[in-house]
Parts: sequence; structure tokens; C-alpha cells
Amino acid sequence: MNIVGMLLGIKECAVMKGMIIMENKGWLGDVLECVNSIPADIFSLSDIYEYVDELHEKHPNNQNVEAKIRQQLQVLRDRGVIVFLGNGNYKKVESYLNR
Repeated sequence: MNIVGMLLGIKECAVMKGMIIMENKGWLGDVLECVNSIPADIFSLSDIYEYVDELHEKHPNNQNVEAKIRQQLQVLRDRGVIVFLGNGNYKKVESYLNR
């Protein structure tokens, strides 16, 4: 398990071109994939909410996708992948993505 995988708590994980690639999916992996697909380093909660329909398709039993997204963003924040800037804004951690 590499350092990125250790931080995220996943066995199969790699960093390619500043994007984290994860083998096992789930909510954390799916939200991280959404974060990775946003080209800017600073993004907003509304940017992530653009993926609500996609995430609902992947997790049809979850009726509160927005709350789950916020929860997973907190996990990513706690693991040092993103920083919460306030007012619904986040920043990708450059040093983390360059590992």
C-alpha cells in the first residue's frame, strides 16, 4: 500500500498526473473521482453538487446524496486530501496530489 492509499485507507491506489486513481470504489472513491474531475484546484460545494445525479445512479439506495457528499468531503479533509476554505469552498492539497 502506498502513502496515498494509507491516507485514504485503501489498498489499491495510485497517483497519475496529479489525479488519485483508486481501484476500490464506494462513496469515498466516487466523491474523490468527482473532485479529481474538477480542473480547478479551488472548487465549491456547488461544483461537487453537479455530480449528484451521477452519484445517485451509482448509489440508488441513498436518498440524501448531498449530505453524503458533504460527509465524504469531510473525510477527505480529515485525511489531508482537501482543505476546507469556508463558505462552501475547498482546495485540493497540492503536496498530496504530487506524491
